[in-house]
Amino acid sequence: MKKIISLFLILLAAFNLSGQNPKTYLKAGDTFMKSGKYDDAIAQYTHAIEINPTNINGYMKRGEALEQLSRNEEAYDNYDKARAFEPKNIDVLFAISRVCNNLGKYDEALSVLNYASGIAKRDSRLYPEKVKTLLGLEQYDQAIKVSDTAMLFKEDELNYYQRGLAFEKLNNNIRARKDYEKAVQIRNMYRRALPWPICLSRSVPLMRQWSTVIT
Repeated sequence: MKKIISLFLILLAAFNLSGQNPKTYLKAGDTFMKSGKYDDAIAQYTHAIEINPTNINGYMKRGEALEQLSRNEEAYDNYDKARAFEPKNIDVLFAISRVCNNLGKYDEALSVLNYASGIAKRDSRLYPEKVKTLLGLEQYDQAIKVSDTAMLFKEDELNYYQRGLAFEKLNNNIRARKDYEKAVQIRNMYRRALPWPICLSRSVPLMRQWSTVIT
């Protein structure tokens, strides 16, 4: 009897969901995301997935909400499910590389980014993310080369900042300082994020000059 009731409830749930539009839940989830209510957004995206489990939008959006909650392993699982349906989707591949970097899975991130750049070489998002990966792998010379490529697409504060990190790791403090200063000039938001360049600690006048920029 219990089995019959359970089966009836499953069929009833399936029937109820079959008449619903997943776009309604996706839209509701987006509204929650904008207001920072990530748990509520996840619930809405989950409903959308239950209605249409082969549409990658639900997995991608749920993954983004999970990332906001620093639930990176779960986010990875969602992006990986999306990849199963669309293995060459650049948005999916980029999201996987990003969350792999968050998890410190730099080897996997590099593999995904290399594959993605082979499909879409002109996608400018891939290069700064690859620099982050290479910094994690301590491949600083290569990180500088990829940063130079990223600069061809956009000379922004992130590209200067990350290249500065690579130069500093290679003890090229002059070049590091130049890139850090450029990053600060472009976007003040990077002031507090900048590490204190080693070279500046060797000169009190230079240190004071720099401190007026980053504080």
